[in-house]
Amino acid sequence: MSSLRAGRLALLSLIVSMFSLGVWLLLASPQPADAATLAAAAHAAAARTGHAALTAGRILSTTVADFDGPGTQVGGVPDALRTAGATLSPLSCAQCHVDAITGASGESGHGGWNGAMMSNAGRDPYNRAALAIADRQIGAAASFCGRCHMAGNWLRGEAPASQDGVQAFAAIDLEHGVSCFVCHRMVAITTTLGEAPRDAAERAAVPTAGLTLGNARNIYDRQDYRRGPFNSGPYSQHFVQKSSLTLAGELCGGCHDVSNPVFSLDPATGEYQLNALDASAPLTSAGFPLQRTYSEWKLSAFASPAGVSEVAGLYPGLKRSDDTLTGPVTVCQDCHMPRTTGSIVSMPDYPERFVSNHALYGGTHPIMAETLDAIWTGFDPAYDAVKKAQTWLAASEGYTNLRSVAVSVAATPLESSLRITVTNNAGHKFPSGYEEGRRAWVSVEASVGVSGQTVFTSGAFAPETGRILSGTFDTPTRIYEVKNGIGITLATQLGLPELAGAGFNQVLNNEVVHDTRIPPRGFTNAAYAAAQAAPVGASYADGQYWDVIDYPLDPCASVITVSVMYQQITGEYADFLSVAANFVVTDAVRGPTNWGELLAGRWTPAERLTTQTLYRVPDAPGCPARRMWVPTVIR
Repeated sequence: MSSLRAGRLALLSLIVSMFSLGVWLLLASPQPADAATLAAAAHAAAARTGHAALTAGRILSTTVADFDGPGTQVGGVPDALRTAGATLSPLSCAQCHVDAITGASGESGHGGWNGAMMSNAGRDPYNRAALAIADRQIGAAASFCGRCHMAGNWLRGEAPASQDGVQAFAAIDLEHGVSCFVCHRMVAITTTLGEAPRDAAERAAVPTAGLTLGNARNIYDRQDYRRGPFNSGPYSQHFVQKSSLTLAGELCGGCHDVSNPVFSLDPATGEYQLNALDASAPLTSAGFPLQRTYSEWKLSAFASPAGVSEVAGLYPGLKRSDDTLTGPVTVCQDCHMPRTTGSIVSMPDYPERFVSNHALYGGTHPIMAETLDAIWTGFDPAYDAVKKAQTWLAASEGYTNLRSVAVSVAATPLESSLRITVTNNAGHKFPSGYEEGRRAWVSVEASVGVSGQTVFTSGAFAPETGRILSGTFDTPTRIYEVKNGIGITLATQLGLPELAGAGFNQVLNNEVVHDTRIPPRGFTNAAYAAAQAAPVGASYADGQYWDVIDYPLDPCASVITVSVMYQQITGEYADFLSVAANFVVTDAVRGPTNWGELLAGRWTPAERLTTQTLYRVPDAPGCPARRMWVPTVIR
């Protein structure tokens, strides 16, 4: 028995060593080649994968009117018309909130935000490339997308209809992105229990006909009355009105449910048809769904009064439901803005209270910081060494914590197969968010004993191309993603029938080709269908928040590693952007910029979100495969 135990320990040690090496090889980033080589390779790769880049220029002559919507309009916030130093500038917030402790790492309210993707929403090069493509294809997309990504810019009217991708974004808004005032001066769009006293008057001052949550149809206080979880004290430097919206998921819903208003659903055919151009979409129309993260949460068990208690221990921070670490998870902020106690301002002896981490962790991981460094260093004075350090901190630390609990995997060997269960622990689909180029998948590798000979693979990743490889025995890889495309009716109408099918031409897409992402707890097919978020090409029963896959089990296998992988920017999407955005646009900070050239070869590595390894002592020749499997979970 002692020799057998020693043999098992030795085998486990070997497995861990091999696994660690595999992780290193998998996560290693490719070294960029010269621009011409990358561009040529990208063009060929995009064509091979059916994501041909449309480079013909303007397809539809849409205008700002096509993207009109209710809520606060351009010019509706007077102090947004000022420049640097205005009260809505995050720089003014930094004067008092820069040293306030809001998390275990000691990042400040301003510092946490300053290094997060909210702050960098205007700098995001993938978004800028996609926006340049959108503006070239249909026009005026900057006016629509800038309403969230650069709200101050939009409110000043500095995101006009552009021609062939020329973008007139002001430098100040590249620095600020989704700034403090976007959340802290936001007004509830409907009468809400616990809303700020000024909300009713602010709603009455803006167009609200047809107003529903989503598509950046937000309402902002016209004056500098900020919202928060508490009223301001007698010595506060600015007015704060207590608002229930601050602690509600609806705070996020304005920008995290997105539809393309250029199309409307025809209930008779189930197709999304092109609206009349140069005119607002009908108030009752349902635009083509791009993102439904808010609705996915709203229609989940997390949004119910009871919330979800079984995952409370996975997510750090004091829960908004009962102010304890073990209370049920209910709102978006419980996961994305973990709450603790501390001082909210950098003043001596300031009393402690509940404070939320403002790094707003999400699906964007540290590679974004690396890309930001490469593109903005030397061009943007605001993106200095401190900014970069904070960006890395916010992107890596919080994301690492969040990603490790969002999904779990369990592998069970059966008589002749391996059953894998992937469980979604998030409050929305897994994965969710930006629909272009984001995916998760299951990776399986089985090998034989000490020799390490691989006898089965599925979902292997090629870091040199940013793509998933085919598995042995033609075993299909289980991928969780949404793929949109252009319907044949629209493609024919546009005179481009060759574009019908899945593709990355985001603003022209009017068809969900497939959506295989795993729904959250509380999912029902009827509710998700009504919210334009139903699975397509995958079947999930009501209440199902997991996926089960059976793989053939080689009788000689003695080591099996199962992982759930995640990739933020796929090789296919990076190649598409590098081709379709391969033209020069105007940038207020960088000057003439070719986003396609900058992003050539800049896909992101694959990340292991969670892993389970099964091992057993190898059998004698003939592989009867009857020994017990021992599982080891590695996060």
